[in-house]
Amino acid sequence: MAEAYIAQLDQAKSFPRRIVTQVMPLKAFFPAESYHQNYATLHPDNPYIAINDAPKVEHLRQQYPELYKK
Repeated sequence: MAEAYIAQLDQAKSFPRRIVTQVMPLKAFFPAESYHQNYATLHPDNPYIAINDAPKVEHLRQQYPELYKK
């Protein structure tokens, strides 16, 4: 899916040069430390959360209400 999207962006000449990002299988997954879990819920007044994340989440909730979990 990622490779197809990169090809689509390249074909549309979305950027001045070809995208050279490598798409590779994930070798390992490391869960975040406990203080990072549910960060946005626990810190809704954090400027980064309030300015960047919360509006995006709200937009997605409005577009896809059937997928949104509280």
